[in-house]
Amino acid sequence: MHQKFAPVCAPGTLDKWSLARQMRRSPTAAEVKLWSYLRGNMMLGLKFRRQHVVDGFIADFYCHALRLVIEVDGGVHEDHLEYDQERQAFFEQSGLAVLRFSNEEILTKTNQVLAKIEIRCHQGMANTLRRQNRRSD
Repeated sequence: MHQKFAPVCAPGTLDKWSLARQMRRSPTAAEVKLWSYLRGNMMLGLKFRRQHVVDGFIADFYCHALRLVIEVDGGVHEDHLEYDQERQAFFEQSGLAVLRFSNEEILTKTNQVLAKIEIRCHQGMANTLRRQNRRSD
């Protein structure tokens, strides 16, 4: 008989994983649209995750390779500005870059949003290469 072991997580993280799973099942129209461009390594071959738990906070989209968080503001975010500010400060203090876009921007100015993301991804890839070159010297 197999015994189930609880994963080792920070307190409250399991609730966040359940919440993230629930949020992936009911995305906003803007999240659906942006995800259609990020999923399956479509953005410069980079892997993005959606509604991903990062140190106890849920990022709308996250690229581990670049340590990049993309937040989609609107809907629920309008009621949680203080929490969003706390979360962004935590991400940035942890060395993560954060891009924020409104639902409206994603739905009406998609090409401009994608261009900003692509520019940030290129910058992140260049920074990663510089760090790797310094290590090999």
